[in-house]
Parts: sequence; structure tokens; C-alpha cells
Amino acid sequence: MPTPQRPIVPSPTPSPTPPSTKTTPTSDPSIGPNRATSAPSPTSDSPKLRTATVSGGQAMFYYTPGQVDLLDLSPCYGYSYEAYRLENDYIVVRFVGYYHISTIYAYWSKTRQPTISVYEEDY
Repeated sequence: MPTPQRPIVPSPTPSPTPPSTKTTPTSDPSIGPNRATSAPSPTSDSPKLRTATVSGGQAMFYYTPGQVDLLDLSPCYGYSYEAYRLENDYIVVRFVGYYHISTIYAYWSKTRQPTISVYEEDY
């Protein structure tokens, strides 16, 4: 296995070893679990994929800066669906069944976070 050109996750600073001590690696350093304590956080401008599963079905949304798109929609048996774009960054999906409505709101929050709100209603 070739050694990567750049590490994916910054490695901790190694402790200095005395120059007279010779170390011999016991295994390939590129193999093994990622030992990072936390993953780098993506910027709020990077695209994000979110899925919402409700009683009436499932919807998948794709978030890009200032935009939300509906990628996939799967109603459960006995449910119909409605999808509305209220703004470029706001979509509403409703799954309507006999005596039940599941509503999904997918939007960018005021703090620029991809957000999904779900409401389940019996009538």
C-alpha cells in the first residue's frame, strides 16, 4: 500500500527521541484506525445531504448555500404527498394519509445551518 502524500487528519506532534535511539516500525503507518479525537467541522457553505423519515414516508434534501432541493420522495403505503417550494431556501413536504398528516419543513436557519422540522398530526 503506498504511503499517502499528505495526512488526512493532522497527527499529534511526536515526542522527541534521543538521537542515539534507533526506532524500527513494527507495521505500516498508513494502516490502522483513525485516531483523531474529533473530525474537522465542515464549513456551512459546503453541500449537505439530509434525510427525514416520518410516519407518512421519507424525503431527501440537498442543501447548498442559499438553496434547498428535494432529491427523493417515498410515501408509505396509503399516503399521498404534496411538495411546495416557498423560497429558494425553504421546502415543505406533506404526506397525507387517512386520519394522519406528516409535514416536513426543510430550510436554512438564521444561523446558516441546514434544518429540518417535522410535525405529525392526527385528525
